[in-house]
Amino acid sequence: MSQSTAAPARSLPLAHASPPRLEAGGAFSYECNRCKRCCSDKRIRVNPYETYRLSRARGLSTTELLARHTTAQGTELARTADGRCVFLGPDGCTVHADRPLVCRLYPLGRHVADGEPDRFHHLEPHPESEGVFGATGTVADYLAAQGAAPFMHAADVYLDVVATLAGTLAALDAAPLSADDDLTTTWLDVDAVLAREGVSSPADAEEAMALHRAALLQWARTLTNPTEET
Repeated sequence: MSQSTAAPARSLPLAHASPPRLEAGGAFSYECNRCKRCCSDKRIRVNPYETYRLSRARGLSTTELLARHTTAQGTELARTADGRCVFLGPDGCTVHADRPLVCRLYPLGRHVADGEPDRFHHLEPHPESEGVFGATGTVADYLAAQGAAPFMHAADVYLDVVATLAGTLAALDAAPLSADDDLTTTWLDVDAVLAREGVSSPADAEEAMALHRAALLQWARTLTNPTEET
């Protein structure tokens, strides 16, 4: 590959984890008093599983939700002009049942490393937060109460997918992909990816994630081995 004609490296966004502080069995409790202050001026990252759930909660396709309610190339929820989460209403979160993992973990951050148990750390709360910290339970208790397990699983699934796609794209020749082969700008859009494969989007988010993951990994394989059958 000629260095003089090399195109900018293709890349996919990937969040950086914060340093670990607490293990799942560590003493922790938090009582939210719905002051809504934590829902402003935050970068709320989302993955395709989360946008799929949010889209169905709003009666939208993932294509529509990504266009209307996200920023940073579909990796973060949009904010209003005054910094509030786009899904924050007068009475609180309007998509609470399908809120993303970062909202479920708050006021904790999660650190993941291969071969090690998950660890967690305290996030700095809003200086006027009415949330109450304590030690009447454990981190695991808090995660269970927040319904975090399927969202943590989805985060792990997409972390692996991103690593595979990033490695594949980095290894490709600098020549641009054809329009039919290029998913680098639309890979986050579950409905669009499944439609490309001729697959109808299921109602179940976990099933949609499995189909989406399979389609992306097949795409990665065909990029490196164009003769492989789909």
